[in-house]
Amino acid sequence: MNSNINTMNMQRQHLRQLEMRQGGVVAVIRYAIYVTLFALFQIQSAHACYFPIEIQGEYVTQSTYVTPSNDIKYSHINITDDAVPIWGHCYRRIGNNVILMIGDEETPCFRCFNFKLVTRNILQVITADADYMSKCYTNDIKVLASCPIEDASSQFMKPHMEITLYKTHNYMGDAIIKEHCPFSDRYRLTYNTDDGFEDKIECSSSSDRISEVSELDSCPSGSQMNLRFKGCSFEDHDIKFDCLGHWTGADNHKYVALMNAKSTGTLGPQYRCAIYESNLDTGDITLTFSNDSTCTHIYRPKPGLIRGMQKKEALRKEMLILHPMPIKSWPDVNFCRFPSFMHGEWQHLTIRPDKIVYKDHTSFKTYTMKCMKNPIPDRYLVLSRSQCGEETYQCIWITRRSHNVLEFQIGLISNKQTFSDDLCSKAHFSETRWITEARIDSNVTSFPCPTTGEYSGVIPDALGLCSRLASDCKSAETMYYDVSACEESEEIYEERIYQCLGEWEENDLHYIYTKRKDIGSFECFVGAKVGDANSEKIYLKEGGENCDRQVNPFKYGMEMNKIAHCNFPPSITHQSVTSNPVINPKHGPNLIQTQSISSPSASSSSSSTLVTEPTQTIRNKIQYSEEEENVIDNFISKSRPSMKVNDETERSHSSANALWKNNQIFIFICIVIFYRILI
Repeated sequence: MNSNINTMNMQRQHLRQLEMRQGGVVAVIRYAIYVTLFALFQIQSAHACYFPIEIQGEYVTQSTYVTPSNDIKYSHINITDDAVPIWGHCYRRIGNNVILMIGDEETPCFRCFNFKLVTRNILQVITADADYMSKCYTNDIKVLASCPIEDASSQFMKPHMEITLYKTHNYMGDAIIKEHCPFSDRYRLTYNTDDGFEDKIECSSSSDRISEVSELDSCPSGSQMNLRFKGCSFEDHDIKFDCLGHWTGADNHKYVALMNAKSTGTLGPQYRCAIYESNLDTGDITLTFSNDSTCTHIYRPKPGLIRGMQKKEALRKEMLILHPMPIKSWPDVNFCRFPSFMHGEWQHLTIRPDKIVYKDHTSFKTYTMKCMKNPIPDRYLVLSRSQCGEETYQCIWITRRSHNVLEFQIGLISNKQTFSDDLCSKAHFSETRWITEARIDSNVTSFPCPTTGEYSGVIPDALGLCSRLASDCKSAETMYYDVSACEESEEIYEERIYQCLGEWEENDLHYIYTKRKDIGSFECFVGAKVGDANSEKIYLKEGGENCDRQVNPFKYGMEMNKIAHCNFPPSITHQSVTSNPVINPKHGPNLIQTQSISSPSASSSSSSTLVTEPTQTIRNKIQYSEEEENVIDNFISKSRPSMKVNDETERSHSSANALWKNNQIFIFICIVIFYRILI
């Protein structure tokens, strides 16, 4: 036991040193080496799971404690690699649902939560019980039945409680990075609070005196909203909000999360959530705030809300209406136009026929660029204006990588007085300094991943960790990536789901741009494929969000050997596969193990194909009662649309097959533990 703990500590220290040196691939799987599992799985429990790095960190959430003065108080919540200490340890993950356990397997207490990272700094936690802190289950099958279930539109199918968590520090203990606010122009303000019993507007934007007009802007930083209240029914004062993120909810409303940077002021509690909507005709933006720090208590007009009701029953309405202020006219010239393939919404760009709006997430500046001239193919002279009114002439180089992906860079030289073709000279650009952008509007098209089948290999300098890359043979644009110990262990430390968006080749290297389907971020892989169909291998390394051209996958990447291939009938292509998959439980849908396996993580050199149905895999070798079988069937049938991949329950149960072959004594112990839990 002591040797296991020493090994675990050495792995943690080694990973930290590796992170400092590299970042990249290993940074993505940092917490994987918290191989607490590596020791704890052998010492304590047959069940364990982990939270992605992006979810780990320190949060605050509105406390359920109500003060005599009704002030909003906050509780601090820490999410580690395998636990939410005040709620329990991670026992099992099924899609976004996580079963947490307090106690031990002799006297367990289970609760089920749904974790959804809606932005980098905002985590929404859904539970079916409002009294979740005082209610738990002693049977993991019963808690499974209590899990929140999403339909195809991500709406929850039964009553639930939503908990909003605001991140304050990431998993390393560093302060969070703010986000761009969803609006960056200058506005006049109308502010109104209404509980249904008065018609007075606290702050009007209709004053004829400029000195009495309240304003909002985001200068100098686009991550802040600066509100200056003047001529209102209360004393003049300023409020500054930090933007923590914005997203579109399952109800199709647009949300924004804010933090009062001064922790004081009259505009509500320190953390705010609001719904915002734009009037396309007038340009006005209406923000409707929650009454507290949740995202649920937001005013929405309801039939039957009348003035005759009791005041305590009325829902208080707090609103900001932003009226855009006139902007400086653009020069009277014949503007050029951007190609139609660029038009639409991208990660940080909005491109219209003659205009680009670019939100720089490094400087938190928002630039509006008017197309002035197209002197060289793919390079455009633009007049750029920041949200603070600063103007300069620049050249922007934009190149298409696929229908879903483009890259651009802005010339190193600018001119505040006039524009000239020299600004677009190649000498002012770099072949390695691209910003990669993915399309995020409704025009995204399916793009097949360039790798098919399954690959595995050892992660460089990661002290006994192996990775696995597998394609979804029924959905060509999807691939899976996971990390586990290279030894005979079925423990999965990290599991990711990617949607391929585009691929291109430069200098004999392939660049693959992807979207994380589980958390919504974007990542680039740099790789090369060598060998023939019978002995194929790939070299792969992460290239960051902007496809770093300095990455050398041969020197620093993973060498991954092909261990399984997709089993397509001769006449069937990726796009036409519609039949039920043939499953090898270790490799995933429609994967057949290859004859030659050189990966350390492969547990068998057998070339046979094991066929089993996906809905049966979850049972594995465990015998459930008819009632429990019905619970599982009901849960799987309802939640399957939101589980885009083989869920971890299927993985963990199917792994028992290998363990049965390798260690019958260990399986016997597992069966005893399961029996105790089930009774």
